[in-house]
Amino acid sequence: MSQIHQINLTTQTEEVSQYDHNIAIDMLYYAKASYCDSQQILEWNGPTFQHHPQMESITVINNKKHNSQMYMGYDKQRDQIVAAFRGSSNIKNWFDNLKFFKTKYPACHKCEVHIGFYKAWLSIQEEVHNTYLSLRKSYPSAKFVISGHSLGATQAQLCALYFSEIGVKVDLLYHFGSPRVGNKAFSIHGHSLIPHNVLVVHHRDPVPHVPKAQQGYRRINTEVFYEGNQPHEYKWCSSEPGYEHKKCSNKYFFDISIKDHLHYLGISTGCDELSLSQEIYE
Repeated sequence: MSQIHQINLTTQTEEVSQYDHNIAIDMLYYAKASYCDSQQILEWNGPTFQHHPQMESITVINNKKHNSQMYMGYDKQRDQIVAAFRGSSNIKNWFDNLKFFKTKYPACHKCEVHIGFYKAWLSIQEEVHNTYLSLRKSYPSAKFVISGHSLGATQAQLCALYFSEIGVKVDLLYHFGSPRVGNKAFSIHGHSLIPHNVLVVHHRDPVPHVPKAQQGYRRINTEVFYEGNQPHEYKWCSSEPGYEHKKCSNKYFFDISIKDHLHYLGISTGCDELSLSQEIYE
């Protein structure tokens, strides 16, 4: 087994204990499965799904207008309700991501969020809520975990905030290669409500750098930064809400690589090894 190396940029050891590389792999595989087509997810059969072999009670939720897809289910092996959100899967999603206009976020004072990310979440919010209630009725003691990659990571954050705001405990939020979602007030609000909330960034992935901080966007969470191609070595980049550590992914603001967005923790983020990269480069 490969050795995991942790480099801390913080003295807050209690925060460091919140991140687990092996749990991150589990959470990444949830997000990875969301890139598969609906029928594959419902059947839960194939190489992508082998990491979580006991997923049941699966519901796939789509919104064609916003090209959104996510699924919810119960992982019997880990006793947890899972919500996983798909990232950008075609050119339309990528162009939508370039619209950086903000809109008011009603749950907190002076909070603003990216209008496209927010509309995409609102388009599926009710169905996600109802699916959660059904799963919670069947599995009353299960944990609730949320994962997403790329655009799906923005939806994962908004989902986690929504449930936290209505009094539902979110046990884990792991998101990979996420764009920034809202302004500083939103960042502080999100950080206060979701204690177990981690953004994982791979080396020179450009997506976490948009929308730009100069446009008023901030992250809601602590960054865990994997530099280079060593999938077992990371830095815990702890900071105050709305501030991003300059010794982590921000040092590669201009030296970027889309390939780093397509692989996290040594794993392809698409449904299979080639699917996502082919769509982006074609």
